[in-house]
Amino acid sequence: MRNKLAPVCVAATHPDCMCPSCEPDLRELATAALSVARWHEANDPTPLGEAIDSVLSLLPARVERRRWAVRALAAIRRLGIRPVVAEGALRVPMELLPAPLRQWLDDPVNREAVEDLLDEEGGLRLYGVA
Repeated sequence: MRNKLAPVCVAATHPDCMCPSCEPDLRELATAALSVARWHEANDPTPLGEAIDSVLSLLPARVERRRWAVRALAAIRRLGIRPVVAEGALRVPMELLPAPLRQWLDDPVNREAVEDLLDEEGGLRLYGVA
């Protein structure tokens, strides 16, 4: 005889039936176990470790780019040009720069590195440090 509440109930033939009417807590336990498994999968420390490794692998390139930005800024100033960042962009008369420096500054990443240096200097001046 089948249970009307759970059409898949097999209690008549199997004493260990696990349908919702025979084992009402089983569904909640299974749902909780599945939620914990999904949470663990989403918050597994392995992806965080991989993210940290990828960020750390970028540091040497960033440090090298910053060193070149310091050199470029020194060369610009040595030419007597006063670079400024206005409206979020580096303002330098490009025609006065040597061709290699002009080409280097054409790369947006390099230009941004010089802009960051100028922004930092401007921030330090506000605090009277520079």
